[in-house]
Amino acid sequence: GRSMSFAHMFDGCSNLERMSFHDDSYVKDVVSMDYMFRGTSMRTIDFSNVNFEKISSYRYMFADCLMEEFSFTVPPLIMSIEGFLSGCSNLKTLRNFYITSSVVTNKWLENSPVENVIDCEFYNQFTTFKNNQTLKRVENLVYTGTNFSNYFNSCSNLEYVSVSLTDTVTNLDNSFANCPNLIEIDFNVSDLSNVTRMVGAFTNDSSLNAIKNLRITN
Repeated sequence: GRSMSFAHMFDGCSNLERMSFHDDSYVKDVVSMDYMFRGTSMRTIDFSNVNFEKISSYRYMFADCLMEEFSFTVPPLIMSIEGFLSGCSNLKTLRNFYITSSVVTNKWLENSPVENVIDCEFYNQFTTFKNNQTLKRVENLVYTGTNFSNYFNSCSNLEYVSVSLTDTVTNLDNSFANCPNLIEIDFNVSDLSNVTRMVGAFTNDSSLNAIKNLRITN
C-alpha cells in the first residue's frame, strides 16, 4: 500500500494555534509526523477521532513552538517523543498532558522553561524532572510507573508538589532530594503499599515545611 509523510508539514507556521482532523480523514497510511508543527503556536491538538496506525514516532513534533501552555495525550502506540517540546522558549505550563505507556522521551522538554505541571499523568522514569532548574509547581500529578526514584531530585526551584502514586510504585529513593526551595508535598491518594525503598527521599530539602497524606502501609 501507499505511505504518506506529514513531516515538517506546518514547520514555521508561527501563527498557527489550532487545527483538527475530520473524523473520516484517510490518515492510516501516514508514516511520519516528525517536526510537523515545529515553530507554530499550537496549544493542543486532538487526534482521538483519527487513526494514525502506522505512526510510532512524534520526534520534535512541537519543537521551537511559541505557546505558553500546552496539553496533549500521547497515543499508546507511540514509541518516541524525543525532542517533542524542546526549545519552546515561552512554554510555562503543561496542563492535562498524558503519557500512559512506555515511550522514549529524550530531550522532550530540553530548553523549555516549564514552571507548572498541572493535572498531568505520567507513566515511567523516562518522564523524570531530575535536575530541572525551572519547575516550580506540580499539581495533581498521577504517576503510574514502578520506579519513582530521583524523579524530582535536584529541582532547584521546585516549591510545591501534589502527586498520586499508584500501587505499582516500589521505589522512592531520592525522589524529592536536593530541592532547597521545596516547601510542601501532598501525596493525595497515593497507594504506597508496595513501596520497599525510600532511601534519601527528602534529603537536603531545607525549606520543607509540610508533608501531607504520606501513608506507609507495607
